[in-house]
Amino acid sequence: METETTTKRTTKKLRARRVCRDLASDCNTKLRLCKSTFYSAIMERFCQKSCNFCAEKQTFKKHKTGRPSLPRNRAKISRQTSTGTCLDIGIDCNEKRSLCTHRSYQTLMKRMCPSTCNMCNTM
Repeated sequence: METETTTKRTTKKLRARRVCRDLASDCNTKLRLCKSTFYSAIMERFCQKSCNFCAEKQTFKKHKTGRPSLPRNRAKISRQTSTGTCLDIGIDCNEKRSLCTHRSYQTLMKRMCPSTCNMCNTM
């Protein structure tokens, strides 16, 4: 006599939770910037937990004016051509040129706008 065994697998769907955390290590020293018109976008990205941006309801209004916007991405392309020429990845680098020497934006500008910021040899 042949016996047939079936195994029933139960799969539980888990909802993905958005992890609330700080990406920068110095957020606790820059808490005053959380509500800053100029820095709130940067703080929301890098210091979510410290600035309480993770809460379902925010207690303050985000301002959309008065702060620089980050360079917008172009389609994914290499920063250097086959001949070694340095290229900007951002499409509005020239408009954001003043951020090249801004301490809070230098790393981002080096990555997005190396040609505009004259940082090609430092990559």
